[in-house]
Amino acid sequence: MEIKIRNLTTEQLKRLDELAKEHHLSRDKFISKIITNYLEDERFLTLHQTFFNNEVKEIIHQLQVSNHTIKQATQVISQGDTNGN
Repeated sequence: MEIKIRNLTTEQLKRLDELAKEHHLSRDKFISKIITNYLEDERFLTLHQTFFNNEVKEIIHQLQVSNHTIKQATQVISQGDTNGN
């Protein structure tokens, strides 16, 4: 598919050509590489965000379970202290 880029300033085009030259690519191939990398990075970040969101949910759940256990243990210890144990 062909993509046309318009409305770049002369300065921007000059910089684009410099960057393409540094990477030993034509302007078109350099732009294609930038777009491809962006799309792949976006997909990668979305997958990792989903993974980390799920991990955080699991950690929160485990912390809630641990907090509940600690509260129960504290109550048992407190009852033992009041009963003279």
